Amino acid sequence: MSRDNTKLSLKVMFNKHKSKVLFAEANTDFVEILLSFLTLPLGKLVTNIRKHYGDEAPAIGSLNTLHQGLANLDSAHFSLPGAKEMLLNPETSFRAECRNLAIDISSSLRERRYYVCEDWECPKSAHKNISLYSDIAKCACGGSLKTVMELLKFSLTSATPLTDVIIKKTQTSFTAATGPETFLPDIQRDDHANPRNLVLQVCLQKSTNKFLFAVATAEFVELLLSFLTVPLGGVEFLLRGNTGLKNIDNLYRSVTNGIDDKYFESLDIKNRLINPKVAQGFFARNDQFLPLSEASPTLYFDFKKNEQKKKMECSFSERDGSRVVRSFNLNEEISSNYVKKQTMCFVKDDLTLSPNLESTFSILDGLGIPFSDVIEMDLQIGLKEALGILKASLISKTALTDALITPMLNKRVKLERQPKQEP
Repeated sequence: MSRDNTKLSLKVMFNKHKSKVLFAEANTDFVEILLSFLTLPLGKLVTNIRKHYGDEAPAIGSLNTLHQGLANLDSAHFSLPGAKEMLLNPETSFRAECRNLAIDISSSLRERRYYVCEDWECPKSAHKNISLYSDIAKCACGGSLKTVMELLKFSLTSATPLTDVIIKKTQTSFTAATGPETFLPDIQRDDHANPRNLVLQVCLQKSTNKFLFAVATAEFVELLLSFLTVPLGGVEFLLRGNTGLKNIDNLYRSVTNGIDDKYFESLDIKNRLINPKVAQGFFARNDQFLPLSEASPTLYFDFKKNEQKKKMECSFSERDGSRVVRSFNLNEEISSNYVKKQTMCFVKDDLTLSPNLESTFSILDGLGIPFSDVIEMDLQIGLKEALGILKASLISKTALTDALITPMLNKRVKLERQPKQEP
């Protein structure tokens, strides 16, 4: 039977009175689709959800505005042709595995879609309300169907994704971890292998301590844009399973500790899911800030004509990625970063980027804030702060305030409350 005729079913037990899914019995196809969420680069995640939902796409922290700011940047700010397009729609390092999934959400949404009945009171049994047929627009009860991407969307925006997929829910609201969120992670000794820091100039409103904007050099812009190339599972690895996205954290913990090794096709696959690498060709080698690694070079097939045998012969080899796959040529004369070194951008609290074409005075004038009510300061951005911004970008629309300003102000208050030592 061809894959086009394959059905994907999910048997669900739910509480009628509370309209809540209790649990589901899932086959291998469904589990693999869930695990594939971890392989999606953040930029691909934003792109796919936006393509599917259009103007109704839910906001994922500050990632949407970071992605849109990238889209609005002129290509002249990038070091190489095609760099902007790469960041807008990055590839996964699991491309070969994703192609074999019943639903490949990493590449083309039009190949496979996931449908469930719009009517949560559907008289048909629950497992018949979920279908993979993209060419059938009706449930067995006669009701209309809605697509998968629902499951990915609700995994990022809801505390009860299965309930929301199976039981019709029209309102989508963002749900992150409950309680006060700590954005600056604990840094272990081995995390200090790269003691690199960069300076970020920020402007605050003096009277309110409100973050206004930051004046960012190419280094900081490069750091923000590199977030889009990191797989969701890679973010989990960097943040030690505490991203603030509760459902994805649970999924990641299931891979690391909840599922026995024997259920994975190989231990290598499990390790790659726990710490997925950036896709080959999407790794800026100079100034790499986050402790990330890149997938191995791709195997290529060479076809050569054998004159003696009068036929084409095929062989494969692992080629030098700098010449074959990478957009970044490692020649010293060409920068291997995404952004040109002379680039300067204003960065808003939600990570929106805009070229530095205006003066600070004109921006403040537009905000209606006198310069006398503004304080400028330089913040040191190390690995701890970079990971804090990465985490905040997933669950907050005020990423820079939450990751940089609030911890700074809390530290200041704590110091002020300490008893003064007598001389």
